[in-house]
Amino acid sequence: MLLPGMNITCAVLTLFLINFQNCFSYSMPFYKIMVPTVDTVRYDFLVYNLLQAKRPVLLTGPVGTGKTSLAQKVLQRLDPKMYSLLVINMSAQVR
Repeated sequence: MLLPGMNITCAVLTLFLINFQNCFSYSMPFYKIMVPTVDTVRYDFLVYNLLQAKRPVLLTGPVGTGKTSLAQKVLQRLDPKMYSLLVINMSAQVR
């Protein structure tokens, strides 16, 4: 959410700092740690707000760019009373 006098870059950097402080705990497995970058915070913000507005979202990109991690992170933030999460992994390698 933009505050009066705040531009989008300032809002993204503010979200980056908030997310960075809450991005990991010492008990978290290494492979689950996602280091927030300007791009990951931007996409997190966009996807979350599109879902809140009940708009469709399609994440595309090369293998290993964090699409699944981003989607799971955003979906886990949604209200569990309103949404339920079911993860089904698919791969082009499945025969």
